[in-house]
Amino acid sequence: MTTQKIQSMLDENFVMFSLTRIDTYINKQGYEKKKPINLPSWKDITADNFRDYLDSKRDTAFAVITGKLSGITVVDFDNMSEYIKLTENFPEIKTHRSIQTKNGIHIYYKYNPTVLDTTNGMNSYTGVDIRNDNGIVFAPPTTYKLKNGSYAEYKDLGGEIVEIPDFILNDLKKTKEQEKEEKQKEKEEKKIQKIQEKKYGKDEKEFEKNEKDKKTQKESDLNFIEKSISSGKLNNKAF
Repeated sequence: MTTQKIQSMLDENFVMFSLTRIDTYINKQGYEKKKPINLPSWKDITADNFRDYLDSKRDTAFAVITGKLSGITVVDFDNMSEYIKLTENFPEIKTHRSIQTKNGIHIYYKYNPTVLDTTNGMNSYTGVDIRNDNGIVFAPPTTYKLKNGSYAEYKDLGGEIVEIPDFILNDLKKTKEQEKEEKQKEKEEKKIQKIQEKKYGKDEKEFEKNEKDKKTQKESDLNFIEKSISSGKLNNKAF
């Protein structure tokens, strides 16, 4: 059965890999969290070599590399109540390709290169991660044992892989283009700061004093010119 489920995923051209298993631990907040065992460096995995990293007989945990490599962008709801909230607002979500996880839902969409791989990436829904280029999601037929002795399982609920709908795209906090613009702005600000530090030193008070002195000198020059014109010492046509 495990081999059949994996083959079903491979038939959809998903680039996958496996790992020994998933353990769990209790974090400081008291939540049970996943602890992947023998997780490979998936950034070394390609469409040509991924089968070398896939062993359905030995391993019990499996992952799909998201983004361009597998042709999917995944919207990851960590909280089922937030997913239900979305389906109440947009019922068509239920027809989109969905994977049930321990606490929520993964929705597979056609790859969108403008979407940023990020955590807590939506404005109207909390705990929604976006998995895109260089990201991964655990996938069927992964199972792992919980502290209470029961098992968590990733279940394929079916549905169609479609383009990411506008109501999700419009609710994203940030796109790749926006992040690029922010990084460029930050880079320019740092460049200006370095120029200022080189010219005035790192002392902010020294920089402010120099700016104030320049402003005072400019005002003094203007006052001198105005007084000279009014006294007839200068001809205002010269200005």
